[in-house]
This record gives sequence, structure tokens and C-alpha cells, in this order.
Amino acid sequence: MARVRKEGHVPLEQFATAELHVPAVMNSVDAEQCYDAVHHGATSLAMQAYGMSIEQICVYLSAMCDMVYHVKTAFKRDEAGFSGDLVPYNPDQYALVPLSYFNGLGQGSGGAPPAWQVVSSLMLGAYKHRGYGMSLKCAWSRMVKKIAAILFVDDCDLLHMALCGMISLGQFLLRVQAELYFWARLLQVTGGDLKPAKSFWYLIAFKFVRGVPVMRRLSDLPKFKLYIPQHDGTDVAIEMIDVKVAKKTLGIYTRPDSIPKPVSSKDRASPQLQSMVEKGSKWRRRVDGSKLSNRDRWYSFFKQTKLSVGYGLVPTMDSPDVVTNAFQALYFMTLPVLGVNRYITLGWRMLPVKYQGLGLPNMALEKLAESLTWLQRFWGVHDGAGHVVREAYERLQIETGLEGNVFKRSFKKFGILASHTWYKVFWEYLDHFGVSLELDDKINVPMTRERDKVFMELVVRKMDRSDWVGVNRMRKKMKAYLFSQLSYCDGLTVKDTVIQGRDAEPSTIEFSYEEPTSSDRRLWQKALRTLTSANYRFQIPLGYSTRLPYDRFVWFTTVDRQRLLRVDQESMMSALYLPSASHRRTRQSALYQDTGRSNNLSCMYTQFASVQASSSGGVTIHSTLDLPVEKTVDKPRCLLDAIWRLPNQSLWQHMDLDGD
Repeated sequence: MARVRKEGHVPLEQFATAELHVPAVMNSVDAEQCYDAVHHGATSLAMQAYGMSIEQICVYLSAMCDMVYHVKTAFKRDEAGFSGDLVPYNPDQYALVPLSYFNGLGQGSGGAPPAWQVVSSLMLGAYKHRGYGMSLKCAWSRMVKKIAAILFVDDCDLLHMALCGMISLGQFLLRVQAELYFWARLLQVTGGDLKPAKSFWYLIAFKFVRGVPVMRRLSDLPKFKLYIPQHDGTDVAIEMIDVKVAKKTLGIYTRPDSIPKPVSSKDRASPQLQSMVEKGSKWRRRVDGSKLSNRDRWYSFFKQTKLSVGYGLVPTMDSPDVVTNAFQALYFMTLPVLGVNRYITLGWRMLPVKYQGLGLPNMALEKLAESLTWLQRFWGVHDGAGHVVREAYERLQIETGLEGNVFKRSFKKFGILASHTWYKVFWEYLDHFGVSLELDDKINVPMTRERDKVFMELVVRKMDRSDWVGVNRMRKKMKAYLFSQLSYCDGLTVKDTVIQGRDAEPSTIEFSYEEPTSSDRRLWQKALRTLTSANYRFQIPLGYSTRLPYDRFVWFTTVDRQRLLRVDQESMMSALYLPSASHRRTRQSALYQDTGRSNNLSCMYTQFASVQASSSGGVTIHSTLDLPVEKTVDKPRCLLDAIWRLPNQSLWQHMDLDGD
């Protein structure tokens, strides 16, 4: 299995552990008797595909097929045994071909987990080969990974997400049904089946209340049913769960709508946190009726209960105060069982033992420590979990509009710009405990022009905090992160569409879907005037171009403006525009018409162009900007040349090379 992982054959979902405001579905489907029902034919093909020899496969599977079971009771042992041919076992007839044989991999067998892994890997490969699953695209770096599901043995969460504005909700649900049906068929082919009683699904859809996205409740959703096929040929519907109802999946309680309850609520703990506290209460009740000494009880508390209660701490979405209060209430009830006065103050409870305290674990701090460990493990790693970590952070950057390391900002001040996600909760814990987190230097969104700036950085500097959320909502509506995305090529003038707040031009940066209010639009106008001038012109113009802009459709022109080329950065398709012969050319610009032809982006196109739509059906050029000049890199000529360019030259002063 180490070789399989090293060569990258295991799907990303094997290692897996709502900011766009688009419809999504999570199907939690449970396979029936996963290890016991795997067909040996499918297992053999999967193992051969992963490089195992046929002899090794025969040794493993034949042992499972021909295994003889002897039932032993308090009275005696069944000597006849029970084998795959469904008749009493006879050693003299062992060479005969059995009428039937056992399938499955054997519960408790050391070979069962890797065997199921290779089988499920082929299932996932076939599933994704059909184009099923969801694509996780990083917001600005444009790295994409296909994520089909989150698997842990027979527990599976199928993930589906609609592309923003691409299909209707009804079409999306029909696609989800096709994907679910195909996955169930794949499982049946390999010998398994889905259990309807343990399967359910969430439909995540949004509505906007005064500009704020809110997940729709079950009563607001369409009455749509998802079906899974059974071995007897029937289709059985599975239950759709409300987004506020938590269900246990992969060992923890989760729900899509994880927004915390108001401060005034008495029961603020999430279902996952409540289940963790209940584990501690269950241990307390058991120990209270036992004859263990206090010393043994403390030993059991730290070596057993702490680990059991702490499982699922990382994905918990509760704030530090809620976690602390929940566990302090548990400690209040548990301390008498451990032989300690329950009214001992908080400081003495948490003080380490070497300082004469009880050393009880601070579970909020434990959550932060485990979250940091998890983040450090997967940050920068090129696998499924590593991509999810990066993708979620880039979305946090684009959503808040802040530059660089967001976690170095004050959560109390800037937290209002972020949706309630795991990263926002993590940010709150960092700020609560005063922990400074350093990230690498590859997290900054590259600027496209000299003297370019991040738009929201100026907003938070020059506008009141009460205006930030409305301006930020309009900024995402206009698909702008940098100032250069708001201006024409001249670097002086704000685009007319930006001033009017109309639909933004498509961008290669992925923004969330927003529905701003009229007050948000007024704040947007105010922000533009505050950051530019009364006539929407920059006080200091933007400089030369340093890279391609983040617009999806980029316009190029020649020096003499005789050709205008529109290039789609997603598909790399182009459209050639030429000056209209029927239109009189003015001093400002000519009218360009689409010729219906494409043209390669060659060296004749030396400038970017900003265009404006004309009432005549064509476009006119507003302004142009020279393309960035490629910098020539002086590459080292040989190994020695490369060494002499390295920092800390004291390491190489006494190096002796003979030139061989």
C-alpha cells in the first residue's frame, strides 16, 4: 500500500478529513456489509490493476473462498464444519469444485482494508470518468481538483455542487440523481448494496434576506426525492434532512447550517460538542458507581476519557467561550468523582500539576493546537486534503478582500467580513489566544499593474466599520479584488459599469454570488468617490502592466489599432474584430465589428485594450496599455556558477572541487 500511495494511485477522497452561495447536495450513503459482500472477481481485477501478481491474488482469495467454519459452543465443537459448497465438509472430496463459494474479504482480516481500498479506488475512477463529482477550484490561483466523495470504509458522503448560473435547481437535482444512481450500481457490481435506512441527503440552497445569504429550510425547498436501486430491482427513496438538523457522518455530528446561535440562547453548544460532553458525563456515571481509587480514576480520565472526548475536536464549529463553558460545566460535575471540591476556582483547575494545580485540559486550547497541527500537516501538500486547505484559504482571502495573511488581522475587527466557515472559527481561536500564525509568501494575489492596490485595504482604512459589509458585498458582486479590476487601461478612469453597479464582467477569480441591497449600492458609490474623486478618476494613475489581467475576456490590439482581438482565458478561444467600413471614424475611436473569425495571439498584438459597447452593435476602444515586458533571467552556466549565487557563502569557502 505504501507503493500505491507513493505512485498516486489512491484517489484523493481516501485521505479526506458554503462560501459561493450556490446550490449543493451532500448524499450520506452507507454500504451494506462492506467487507463481507465484496465480489472476488471485482477484487481480483482491482488487485491486478494495481500490480499484484495473479499468484498472490489466488493465495489470498482462495483462502477466503475455501475457508471452513467450525461453530464452537459451551457443549461441543461442530466437527463437520461449514464451507463454501454449502454441504458438510469432507477432506477426501476437497479437490472437487464447490457448488458455491464464499465472497467477502473477512472482518478483522489484515488484507481487508487494502483490498477494499483498491476496489473502491476503481469505483471512484469510474465515477469520475463519467464526469461526476464536484470540482474544487482555488479562487485566484486557478488550481483545480476533482473531488467525488469522502470515504471511510463503508461510510460515504457523495458531494455535488452546481456551477454558478450554469443550470437551474431542477436540472441540478436531476444530475444528482443520476450520479447517486450510478454510484449505487457501481457498488452492486462489486457485490455491495446501499442501505436506505442509514442513507440521507442535504439540499443546500440559499435565499437572500436584506442582502444576507440564508440557507433555505426544508419547508422552503422543492419536494424532490432521491432514489437508490436495490438488488431486487426496486428503487427506494432516501430521506432529505433539514440543514439545521445534525446527523452523524464519519464519526462526528455535522450539519450544513453551522451558524452559531445568539449569545442570549441557553443552549449554544453544537450537537458535536454536546456529544463530546456526553461522553465525559457517561464516563463520570460509570466511575461514580465503581470501586476504583482516586488515583486510578485520574489515570483513566487522562489516558482514556480525554482521548475519547477529544475526538472530533478539530471540525467543531463552536467559539472558544462556548467550548470552555461546556467543559467547565462537565468538570464541575466530574471533580467530586475524582475526589476534588467542585467549587475550586478556574485558575487552579487549569494550572499544570507541577505548579500545584489539577492540570485539567483546556479543550478550547486543545482544539487550537490540534487545528494548527492539522493545518501544518496539509498546508502545501499536493493531495486532496492539501488542495482543500489551499482552496478554502483563497476563498477566505477573496471573500474578505484582505491582503496577505488574514490570520494576522484582529478577528474582532475584521471577522465581520467572513462567512461562518471552519477558517473563520480557526481565525477566532488564534485571536482569542493571541497566537500569531506565519504562512508562506505564496499567499499574496499577484498585482497586475504597478502601484496597484487591494480595494478593501483602502476601504477599511478610509471608511467607517459600519460600511464595510455593504461595500464588500458590492465588491464581490462587481468581481473586483484589485483596484486595476475597476479601471480602464488608462489607469485613471473607473469603468462605467462599475460606477453604475451593473453586472460585472466575467473574471478568472471566482467570487461568491451576491444580491446587494439598494443601501449597499449607495455605499458602493460613496466608496468609489472616497477612494478616487468626485468625478471617479484616480488621483495617482496606475502604472505599467506586470502580468495578464484577471478578466476572463482580455482584449488585445495592434499599435495602429487596425485589429482588435478578444481572447477567452478559460477556453483560449479568440474572436477577431476589425474596423467597420460603414461607420465614420471619429477622433475618439473607430467602431469594431466581430468578423466571426478567430486569430492567433501573435507578436503583432502589443497592447491591452479597454472597450466599450456601442449602440450600433460593435465596440469602441476606450484606452490601451502596453503588454508587460518579459524579464530575461540570467541562468547559471554550470554547477559552480549556481553554487556561487547561493546565500550564506561561508558554507562554500573551503569546498574543494577537482573539476571532474
